[in-house]
Amino acid sequence: MTDPSRQAWSQTNLGDEANGYLFTFASGDRIVLSDEDLQGACRFADRRREFRGQFRELFEKIDHWVNANLEKIDRVHLSFAPKGIDLTVVRKGLAFDREFNRSLTRLDIEVARDERFNLIDFHVMVLPFSAESTVRSFVGPDEFMRRDNQDPADA
Repeated sequence: MTDPSRQAWSQTNLGDEANGYLFTFASGDRIVLSDEDLQGACRFADRRREFRGQFRELFEKIDHWVNANLEKIDRVHLSFAPKGIDLTVVRKGLAFDREFNRSLTRLDIEVARDERFNLIDFHVMVLPFSAESTVRSFVGPDEFMRRDNQDPADA
């Protein structure tokens, strides 16, 4: 016996030259996808799985970089941007730190050149120590991860 909650599908003809697939759901709703649309949906599903793996690897790389530079970092924000993922690093100090900026630039370049991250558009920004309200204007509303690096003596 077929489970009625599962969707049923059958091939149908969409016209003289186009083949497609009719999907009938348990609710009775039906949609028709052309071969091209169905192939695109399958590619998207594969890309989504690949993106998840790339994101996990990227997060590990970011975490490693943050841990290596922790003594100079006040907080780190990861957020979704219209065309990718933004890493915003807030330093502990106010003065320009050339070596810190170079290190973050190297991270940015490594990610950009690494084929393992070809589905992720990654951007980095470093800010001097700033009030939370100031940082918020750079981070935006789509923050999904944050790491505060407060000295236990300051808490």
